[in-house]
Amino acid sequence: MHPRPHLCPSSSVHHASTSIDAWLDARRPVADDRADAAVRELYARGRATVVAYNRAMAKVSRNAELAALPEEVPPAVDALLTDPELAAVATAGGGWDALRLARGAAFFGAYALAIPMILQLATMPTLYGARRPVQVLTFTGRLEREAHRRSVETAQLVFDVMDPRGLAPRGAGRVSALKVRLLHAAVRLQITGSGRWDAQDLGAPINQEDLLGVLGSFTVLVLDALRELGATFDDQEAEDYYYRWTAVAALLGIEDVPKTLSEMRRVFAAIRRRQIIASPEGARLSSAWIETLERTLPGPMAARARAMMRQLVGRDVAAAIGLDDAEDAALRDEPKPDALAFVARVDQALGRRGLPRALFERASGLAIRAHMAVERRFKRHCYPLPMAGADATCPMHASRRSSAPPSGCPMHARAA
Repeated sequence: MHPRPHLCPSSSVHHASTSIDAWLDARRPVADDRADAAVRELYARGRATVVAYNRAMAKVSRNAELAALPEEVPPAVDALLTDPELAAVATAGGGWDALRLARGAAFFGAYALAIPMILQLATMPTLYGARRPVQVLTFTGRLEREAHRRSVETAQLVFDVMDPRGLAPRGAGRVSALKVRLLHAAVRLQITGSGRWDAQDLGAPINQEDLLGVLGSFTVLVLDALRELGATFDDQEAEDYYYRWTAVAALLGIEDVPKTLSEMRRVFAAIRRRQIIASPEGARLSSAWIETLERTLPGPMAARARAMMRQLVGRDVAAAIGLDDAEDAALRDEPKPDALAFVARVDQALGRRGLPRALFERASGLAIRAHMAVERRFKRHCYPLPMAGADATCPMHASRRSSAPPSGCPMHARAA
């Protein structure tokens, strides 16, 4: 049983007397009070303070550095980043199972080539297919202009938190997750202050239901896609992968996270039923994203991007983003694209254990990290807070043009 019920409570909240829809309805006005308060204090101190914060936090990249933050970090933000309860997340002292956390990271490592592909071909389009959450993605318009750059920022977060050392002092996952949490709060402040947000229809920007939906798209959706592609992992491996993500969710400020994968599966199914609805915004983003994939994926994969996406997203999302129209009707009956067959072939040829598999996982992990480093120009993204209605420039990337070369993978997309 999970030792931190206030972070990951049981899905018993969805008992017969309270429908899951009513429970999710109650999540839509809820954002992240503590992070929001910290960011309000930061912005209340003026533009110079936000600039100083961005510059200071650009230098904080390892979890151990949270213990002694630069003086430019205001007290409320410092208090959140150094909170003892958050510091205990993913630690034995906080009641977390270190072995399960390690196994969750090992699962990601076993599919380090396939999961980023799934994030591009399934997670991103699923986020675009959700009518209400997608309004946040289109608010600044930047995601349409720099979709692939934003996806690399997301990839950095995913690899940081899934690295075996990512949540330990020498890792970077805790820092990245907390920076993204504060970025979400800054985006909420920007949106709600614009006077252009329909809270009655949309709920709070980046609200708790939408965050649970994102969590489901990084866990349930990824695991289902791996199985669709022929991966041979067992149920305990899947549960451990989900368990690691519950630790990340706690750092990101996601509340009421189901304890088990089976419970999360029920919640995610309900969110999809409620939120996957066609919208002009989702159609625009999906079209731009497909064009990006067709332009940047390797040759054979680029030609099959739409077919691979259609295979992985499900009929509801395909219809919502326009992959189920007459133009793409042939996709419904196409055989599984060969470009995705490597997942099953690797599991069949190498098995899940032993030296050959370990060497493959090591090599594939190094390859994908090297690719990401090149895409980032060997600099880490620092998740700067936006300034006065426009995204800030990361101090570590100040010399980069806003139209930086494309790169690849998703999640931070929701904070664009």
